[in-house]
Amino acid sequence: MDSSMWGGAAALTALAFALTTHAAEPLHGWPAYGATPGGTHYSAASQITPDNVADLALAWEHRSGDMREAGSGTGPGTASSFQATPILLDGTLYYCSPFNRVFALDARTGEERWSYDPGVDRNDFVLPNCRGVSSWRSGAQGFCEHRIILGTLDARLIALDAATGEPCPDFGDGGAVDLKAEISPHRSLEYSVTSPPAILDDLAITGSLVLDNVRTSAPSGVVRAYDVRTGELRWAWNPVPPEQAPRNPDGTYRSGTTNVWSIIAVDPARGLVLVPTGNTSPDYYGGHRDGLDAYSSSVVALDGTTGKRVWHFQTVHHDIWDYDVPAQPTLIDLQVDGETVPAVVQVTKMGLTFVLHRETGEPVFPVEERPVPQGPVPGEYLSPTQPFPTHVPPLLAPITEDDAWGLTFWDRGRCRAAIRELRNDGFY
Repeated sequence: MDSSMWGGAAALTALAFALTTHAAEPLHGWPAYGATPGGTHYSAASQITPDNVADLALAWEHRSGDMREAGSGTGPGTASSFQATPILLDGTLYYCSPFNRVFALDARTGEERWSYDPGVDRNDFVLPNCRGVSSWRSGAQGFCEHRIILGTLDARLIALDAATGEPCPDFGDGGAVDLKAEISPHRSLEYSVTSPPAILDDLAITGSLVLDNVRTSAPSGVVRAYDVRTGELRWAWNPVPPEQAPRNPDGTYRSGTTNVWSIIAVDPARGLVLVPTGNTSPDYYGGHRDGLDAYSSSVVALDGTTGKRVWHFQTVHHDIWDYDVPAQPTLIDLQVDGETVPAVVQVTKMGLTFVLHRETGEPVFPVEERPVPQGPVPGEYLSPTQPFPTHVPPLLAPITEDDAWGLTFWDRGRCRAAIRELRNDGFY
């Protein structure tokens, strides 16, 4: 499922700011969604400091003009939202609009170098957004030796020449791969790609958005890797327990499995693909799952060559709260007791931070299985315990009536009373 999704109206501007005194210094790149393949979100750029941040001024503004207001058109009626993180390579900024138009801009001036429109139906999708595009380089020069890779709302994987924006004709069918292949029958709005594919060597690896709260037989959450030159499928991982069949009787990928809608991280040195999984259809009830949510709300490490599971760590057992793992795993090297530990840091919707060994998935710091409230509805079951990290404090605390807010004393009193009337046993 994708639960970042109920955003408001799209923010239509890509903004760039410059210091008034250092405009001529070299640009620092941001070549991937999280800056690095491992999602460190760190830049070595040093122009902006606490001493000069007040001098920032608007340098330029670019408007895609690509939006949908709530209630407009003939489709689901939700507003589009601007969620893209642009990438920056060699002085060119690449980003996508909520309806998958791709723009290449001069990073210094905002001047449009090219744009590409994949022709997505703007009335057909409940959650129109695009979080970003990816970059792949062969190391050679020439047409499509540098590619911009895009996933679309209508479930296509597209390769564009980074210099011109033209589709790469040797990729799939005229520059696009149909991701609906081998997915069980569904309405188009149930299955999309909203996050940028991960790039590992010559592979483009993508998960999918599967619409929340629709049916138990929702489209498969399969993760697939494609040859970035040809578009050929190289491997697929459907999050199905080993003892269960990965395919439906008609040969399509098993329906109702956990999906990967958020950002995938990769570890090129170890050949690992780190995927953050959502929870299993239909989100808030799981009495029918029969173990199908074994990889739900987890961090899963896959072998980048074969797609086989190396390890996984579940942050929520039998998730019926829509507690998808929402953020890209962050790969860092930690110093622990004088030893360098390759780690994966994963934050959750509950504000918990898990630190795992990148090669084994074992917690670097202890994780406790603590008893949690019980009392499921008929036909449902609950895990008696849930995992809690011990060394990294939570970012959030459960809401109590003391957190009530209001403009007046009367408002606050009404809010406190409303909270007091509800059952509130914490996260679970």
